[in-house]
Amino acid sequence: MARWALITGEKGQRKAELALQVAGGLRSKGVRVAGVVQLGSKDPASEQKRYELQRVSNGERVFLALEGVVPKGPTEELFCSLAFRNDAFDLACRWVREDASEAEVLVIGEVSKLEIGDKGHAASLKWALGLDDSKVVLITARASQLFYVMEKFGLQDDPVAALEMPGTDADRDALVEDLVEAVKNR
Repeated sequence: MARWALITGEKGQRKAELALQVAGGLRSKGVRVAGVVQLGSKDPASEQKRYELQRVSNGERVFLALEGVVPKGPTEELFCSLAFRNDAFDLACRWVREDASEAEVLVIGEVSKLEIGDKGHAASLKWALGLDDSKVVLITARASQLFYVMEKFGLQDDPVAALEMPGTDADRDALVEDLVEAVKNR
């Protein structure tokens, strides 16, 4: 089983942005990073909350969800006032699988209620955690859901590195160093 690391905090604490900064820090130290994060923003036309998925390896983005919209088709699903595109989660899973062979650290974020219900990034996370222990899976998760995430995905061992939001630049740098050390010591 792959080892795991964690960035945790509550909604709106910019865990995805921190994960991307950590990925950049790891790259600057020669660690290969891939995976996917969810980035929130406001839709420019409607001012509604929206989410995109970003591929960590190359910055490619795809639309994921919009707040307050009724799902319009079979590939969309309403959850927590957001209409999610399930095909975007399928694409994210494909990105993770395509990039995993070259990566030492795989980022999967955000993991929360949707994944506990076996939706969203659940397939990506299960697959990544099933890799051998030469890989580290960096999970971003809501603190209020962390117990359930750990239980659902069998995360019984302590993480190799962790950061609880809000974090400082020094906390971020320490997380990068802990991840570098975890990768080097395998």
